[in-house]
Amino acid sequence: MRDRLRVLVVGDREPAPALNLLRDAGMIREVQLAETPAEAGRGAAAADLALISGGASSSRPALAGLRALRDQDPYLPALALVDSERQAEEFEEAGASAVVAPGHLNDVPDLARRHLLAAAPPRAERRLAEERLAHRRLVEVIGADDLDGAFEVAAREALTLAGADVAGVYRIEGERAALVAGASADGRPVPAAPAPELGIAAFADAPIVADGHRWGVLWAAAYAPRVLPRDAGERLAGLAGLLALTVRTTRIRAELEARAATDPLTGLANRRTFEERLGHEFARARRHRRRLSLVLIDVDDFKALNDSQGHQAGDRALAAVARRIAGVARGGDLVARLGGDEFAWLIPEADGWAALQAAERAREAIIRDPVVDRVYVTASAGVAEIGPEFDPEALTRAADRALYQAKRGGRDAAYLYSPERDELSAGQAGSPDDSGPSRDARGVRLLSQAAATRSPFGPGHAERAAEVAAAIAARVGWSRSRCAALREATAMHDIGLVAVATPLLERDDLTGSELAQYEAHVDIGAALLEPVLDEEQISWVRAHHERWDGAGYPDGAVADEIPEGGRIMAVALAFAAATAPVPAGRGLDVESAVGALAAQAGSRLWPEAVEELALAVLAPEAPSTGSARGPDDL
Repeated sequence: MRDRLRVLVVGDREPAPALNLLRDAGMIREVQLAETPAEAGRGAAAADLALISGGASSSRPALAGLRALRDQDPYLPALALVDSERQAEEFEEAGASAVVAPGHLNDVPDLARRHLLAAAPPRAERRLAEERLAHRRLVEVIGADDLDGAFEVAAREALTLAGADVAGVYRIEGERAALVAGASADGRPVPAAPAPELGIAAFADAPIVADGHRWGVLWAAAYAPRVLPRDAGERLAGLAGLLALTVRTTRIRAELEARAATDPLTGLANRRTFEERLGHEFARARRHRRRLSLVLIDVDDFKALNDSQGHQAGDRALAAVARRIAGVARGGDLVARLGGDEFAWLIPEADGWAALQAAERAREAIIRDPVVDRVYVTASAGVAEIGPEFDPEALTRAADRALYQAKRGGRDAAYLYSPERDELSAGQAGSPDDSGPSRDARGVRLLSQAAATRSPFGPGHAERAAEVAAAIAARVGWSRSRCAALREATAMHDIGLVAVATPLLERDDLTGSELAQYEAHVDIGAALLEPVLDEEQISWVRAHHERWDGAGYPDGAVADEIPEGGRIMAVALAFAAATAPVPAGRGLDVESAVGALAAQAGSRLWPEAVEELALAVLAPEAPSTGSARGPDDL
């Protein structure tokens, strides 16, 4: 025993003789009386030893308390003090660790020591299992993009893990703390701030540290006279670490979403955002019979500017044009860069003539001042208004035709789409403008372990792949330290899955936006791994979905552009998936799996890694193609 004990007395009276013997042996720290089954069950989490006091008249209350205690902790040492053989049988059936007759009270200290030693391993294992279950439950909501939901789950799990009366999450803002989620065992309101006057006698907490800053705190408390387990703070630490990473994941996801929706050069919306907004506004205009107009703007002779001034000057010019268009747009409008020197301006609640006037204001703003150094540019614009025969694509084509007509008419002009004018120019292709279109390491590891349970190939998928990756790396000549680094990175490669909503992990028919959400897990994972892995390891993780032929993501890298570790990891992951049991995997034997990967060598997979995998698993004694590099192999 490391310490003196917290003794929970279950029954309607304290067994003074037994308690005195334990006190004389220096074994008691504090005593808590549980007179009801509910008190016995709730007191089990903080107790080291239970004494069951049956009483001379009736043992039913004590028996009920013992059963409630066992429901909460089947391994807590519980010594039943009995007055008869009948009571001894009843308490043994109810789960007592030992029964003590009146004539054997002197055995209580020795019995307590013996059962405490026997109970320590299973109680520790049970606590670990409870913590893992709590972590899995929290991870399930992390991927749902619901930060408030994650806080609520964490509060409920903290309540259970700490055996508390009340638990919650506080957001720390300067000198103030605000309650963002709470849970209570008996339905009482969660206090805005734990305080002695509210009857709170025991308190434990764990900080939520995100990006090096104390974001908040996860806490649990007990009302007097109850106590919390001595390791309550430790039990909360894992949940707090996951919450910290949830906060960070939410921030990263928001940044990625903003980045995915924004043109990096100009800060305007990008083509994807424009198309989504166009569909939304078009449907709204149709539904409510509202006006909707589109303006397409193209910089005149932009290629000449790029050729004469250089691409950096061209980029500055495009940024200046973007600012000037956005400067004349209304608050509800959308201005986007479609690519190259082409911009789109979506104007709800405006007819074609109003949009044409807006386009003229944009043109005037563009030409008013130099866009770079002493260089002025002009722009042409095409305007189209929603019509009964239009769909979003047709509206865009109409604005594009109007832009084409403005270019053919001499540039530096804005045209409103006219079917009659379009008929006159039908059959004429091409445009005179040929300008063309690029908390800490512990918390991360906890999150990675929890994320591994979300793999469709089973929780052991990452570990299996990690060993295969290290074996391939060794065969191509990597040093032992780099092989170990690759093993570590592969084991954590799918940490970003925590940011993917569960339904998206269970479907194969993802839509465009759903696919984008899923593919974002690569960048989210890379960002989350910064406290644990070095830059090279993170580059491997980020590249594990790249393909040899360039059809992968996130960068579409080709062949040797893909980091070597990422190429190896992709092969190892494919092999682990092929050999994983059905239905999640393909359930192939080793030889069949190697054959399946060989068929993808040179398209999806790095041929050399596939070849070394085959030699590693089919002929493990075959010599490797590479040579060991570095002193780590000595």
